[in-house]
Amino acid sequence: MQDIIAVLKEKDITIPGLLLKNYRQLQISEKELVILIYYLNQNEMVYNPEAASQYLNMKMTEVMEIVASLQNKNFISIDVCDERGKRAEHINLDNLYHKLGLTFSEKTKKEDKNIFSVFESEFGRTLSPTEYEIIAAWQEQKIADELILVALKEAVYNGVRSLRYIDAILNDWMKKGYQKPSDIKKEIKRTKVDKTLFEYDWLNENE
Repeated sequence: MQDIIAVLKEKDITIPGLLLKNYRQLQISEKELVILIYYLNQNEMVYNPEAASQYLNMKMTEVMEIVASLQNKNFISIDVCDERGKRAEHINLDNLYHKLGLTFSEKTKKEDKNIFSVFESEFGRTLSPTEYEIIAAWQEQKIADELILVALKEAVYNGVRSLRYIDAILNDWMKKGYQKPSDIKKEIKRTKVDKTLFEYDWLNENE
């Protein structure tokens, strides 16, 4: 961590937020992150382990080991080219950008499928602010999203698209000690309900 702090203290250092937020998820070590930050801020991507070791106050052998590790993990590659008749090696970060792009896409897909979106899809309409608060309150009560979604399916099965009904289901399950979908026994029969109790606009009943 001290290596990262030292790099951050340097002026004009640019660090992609996506990399900083997801490097642990990508299984990039802190020292590997330092090397990536170093090369992300180089105008010329020439692989010069000696220059990198001096700038980062690391041993040159350590820099070379970290670069090799990043290659093995397929985050970077080293391109060999000819410059004025001399062999030169350049760091290529395309693989890193590709992996970051995939991470962003996966995160976006997960966010698109959050619990509120599922409710809106099942209800066929946008949730009201009050309905958002009710669902958020369930989450604050530490009721697992998976259990909430099972209750939603139970309500849809019975033809009742009502948060009041779903709340009744969840309260019943909480009393029985159910914490996750697997706690709900298979032999539990789906209960038919009086739909008229849940068809009126109960969200605005005090108006």
